[in-house]
Amino acid sequence: MIKLNFTFLSLQTMDDALKKQLVTIAAYSLITGVIMLACLTISLGIKKAFPKVESKLRSGEELSEHDED
Repeated sequence: MIKLNFTFLSLQTMDDALKKQLVTIAAYSLITGVIMLACLTISLGIKKAFPKVESKLRSGEELSEHDED
C-alpha cells in the first residue's frame, strides 16, 4: 500500500529529483515486502515441517537424535 502512495506522489510531483526519490522508495518498499513475505513463508514452512521439535523446545524437554514417535 505504501509503495502505491509513493508512486502516486511521484506522478503528482513536478521536481525531477523528488520524483526519482519517490520511485526509488516505492521500489525499495516493494522489494522489502517481498523479502519479508518470503521469510514469513519459510518460517511457517519450517514450523509446519517440524512440529514435534517445536513442542519439545517449548516444554523444555531434551531432544535426542533418534527420537521415535
